[in-house]
Amino acid sequence: MAEFGTDIEEDLQLLDTKVKQCKLEYEKYFLGTRKREPLQLRGEVQRYVQYYAQARIKNTGFRFKFNNLRSRFFTFRRHWDETIRKIESGTYERHLFKANIRDRERNEMAERRQ
Repeated sequence: MAEFGTDIEEDLQLLDTKVKQCKLEYEKYFLGTRKREPLQLRGEVQRYVQYYAQARIKNTGFRFKFNNLRSRFFTFRRHWDETIRKIESGTYERHLFKANIRDRERNEMAERRQ
């Protein structure tokens, strides 16, 4: 990439790739295979979205593609924030499921020892 904002087609392709990559990184984070939330990647995507939201896109095809990418990113962002809130409050379904399995296993081990 030469410079940010010079080639809109290249930037939109990069934005599409970064949104997909960000989605995958958040899925890894929620599954527990990634230790930290991918805030740096999310920030990069946010910068692209903010820049092109303020820029005037003359080509209707590029404007359509950008609006689709922006709405997809906002949908993902809302989902990620909601999931993080659930994790912090202790009501995330996957974590509760794993905790219940561990409790059952502990109880079975305790019963076997007696």
